Amino acid sequence: MIAWRRIRAWDAATLALLVAMLAFALLTFGQHTISNDEPVQHRYGQLLLDYYRSGFADQRAFHYINLYHYGGLFDMVAALLAPRVPLDVWDLRHLLTGLVGVSGLAAVAWLCRLLGSARAGFIAVALLALAGSWTGAMFTHTKDIPFAVATIWSVACMTRLLQQLPRPGWGIIYGTGIAMGAALGLRYGGVLLPGYLALCLLLALAHGLPWRALLRLLPAAVPMFAMMGAFWPWSVTGWDHFLITARAFSHYDFDLQTLIDGEYVPANRVPVTYLFSYLWRSLPEVFLWGLALSAGLGGLRLFRRAGAPANLLYLAPLLLSLLVPLGIVLLTRPALYNGTRHFTFVLPSLAAFAALGLDRCFARLAAHRWVTAVHATILIALAADAAAQLVRLHPYEYVAYNRLSGGVAAAWGRWELDYWSDGLRDAARQLNALVEAEAAKDPDQRYLVAICAEPIQAMHYLDRRFAATRDWPTADFFLASTSTRCDRALEGKVVASVSREGVPLVVVKDRRDLAAHLRGVRKSEIDPP
Repeated sequence: MIAWRRIRAWDAATLALLVAMLAFALLTFGQHTISNDEPVQHRYGQLLLDYYRSGFADQRAFHYINLYHYGGLFDMVAALLAPRVPLDVWDLRHLLTGLVGVSGLAAVAWLCRLLGSARAGFIAVALLALAGSWTGAMFTHTKDIPFAVATIWSVACMTRLLQQLPRPGWGIIYGTGIAMGAALGLRYGGVLLPGYLALCLLLALAHGLPWRALLRLLPAAVPMFAMMGAFWPWSVTGWDHFLITARAFSHYDFDLQTLIDGEYVPANRVPVTYLFSYLWRSLPEVFLWGLALSAGLGGLRLFRRAGAPANLLYLAPLLLSLLVPLGIVLLTRPALYNGTRHFTFVLPSLAAFAALGLDRCFARLAAHRWVTAVHATILIALAADAAAQLVRLHPYEYVAYNRLSGGVAAAWGRWELDYWSDGLRDAARQLNALVEAEAAKDPDQRYLVAICAEPIQAMHYLDRRFAATRDWPTADFFLASTSTRCDRALEGKVVASVSREGVPLVVVKDRRDLAAHLRGVRKSEIDPP
């Protein structure tokens, strides 16, 4: 009875945390700027809808930039809802992404409950929520977060399916297919998920699963392929299209410089340690401690339940979701930039792995109450410190760096910060207020503004008195993120800024009183877009 009450208490705590994160998403989604990729992504979603509305005749989506190599599940949903929901379209997208991000927290809780305990589920949700690279990204990373959530739901569904072998229920069979289909309807990388399931089933066959049991799983392929075809139609409109996309991503080259320890390096020449450097700097210490415990507490013995060794089969989906992507980074050295953004989909799996380690540690220390109390106190203190940093950084939690790396102040100029220029919305608000006093004297006054970002990222929030210019020397005002040192490209008096922890993320410069010889672009710093 006592154990049952304890389990119910942890489930209640998990539910409370999920409700809190849902409230957070509903209350704060409207504080974020349009991200760099969103205008083209939303247009892609509209083009895919046009493809279906035209009876498959309008195929502009299949020639739109390189986005036909991606699935359009999220963008199609956003484009479908935009005319019907009384919200700014970009705020709508951020709301949808935020809600999807919260569902990812629920998935990681379920996964840890399947593999560990109700306490592990709560810890996993807490760890992922404390990671700024998740909580801060789940509003603006509208490609990365949905794919990450589809991935972790797929891993959780696969785990449950394997636990129910040899006769899993139809709900989990179709649920697994839907989750994998959603991943394939978002990114080509979803192809790894059926591969994970195939490897797990081979392991099950090696341990005595009868071949005929596989026949029961075949219906999972129906929703998987149906969703891939529906949301990524280019992949099924030519026999070789899937292979073309595979070849395109295997030779992906991007002309972009990425910041590594104060030096700009071509994205296709980053060191093999790039992703791992950003992970250990950006994940909170309590998260890293959980990972250390999971890696160091004796392999599979870490996940024993009720005194019996855990079945490797049940752990395989989680382990594969970590080892395969990280192994690909080590072996292929893909082009990387924007810190951990392109591997956001491993964060939920990392959180689950870390939570299982912490949960097992508590189980082992159960007989030593004082040690347990000290350990719990340290973890709570670390979690509180990480939460306090997110509060200070809000709404730019995704720029968080842990104390081990020196925090945001130490990262400034050395590692990626506001690479999405999320601070432009607040900077635009400050610029609107700045010229308000002048409007009383001259209501017809107009200003030219140079923007070191996609112009829509600021113009959507500036009022009618402003017009964007690409002729930067003529600009009256300059808005720029400091993440790429673009703020140094034009001179001017800093009249407003968006700062966190003493670090300016975006600056606003007034250039109207500059002498003619100071108005030019400093190309030694950065070329304008």
